[in-house]
This record gives sequence, structure tokens and C-alpha cells, in this order.
Amino acid sequence: MITTDSHPGKAGGSSLLLPVPGNWYVDKTGALFKVKALVFEFGHPDHAIIDYPRGVRRKLGLNQWRQYIYQVTTAIKSQHGQS
Repeated sequence: MITTDSHPGKAGGSSLLLPVPGNWYVDKTGALFKVKALVFEFGHPDHAIIDYPRGVRRKLGLNQWRQYIYQVTTAIKSQHGQS
């Protein structure tokens, strides 16, 4: 199942914020990308399809997404002097 609807929820009760289709994000290199779709397998979110403005489309697994969210959160906290 593929969804392109907004899905700002949590995966399986964890605190993982899911990628939201239609939203724009910045990756760890500073490149802008848009979440095209959130793909579900067996009723659970599995991966996101992301598009970069330069025409590149990529599949991003939720484990990769978790690492990315952690890296971004850590960088933001360190910029603002938080632990």
C-alpha cells in the first residue's frame, strides 16, 4: 500500500516521527527534498519515496530516516546550547 496523504503519526507506538508526504526536508548535506510517498508493507510504514528538485528520486528506509532525524535533532540542539 502506498499513501500520499499526510501521515504525521507515530510508527507502531514508537516515538519515531514518520516522513510526511508532501512536506519538504533538508538532508544532512543541506540538499532540499520532498517526501513523495510513504510506503506501507503488511500494514506498517516501511519506507519513503523522496524527490530532489534536480530530478533524482530515491527510496529511503525508515531506519535511514530514524538516523537522519536523530542527526538533525542533535545538530539543532547543539546550535541552541541544549543537551
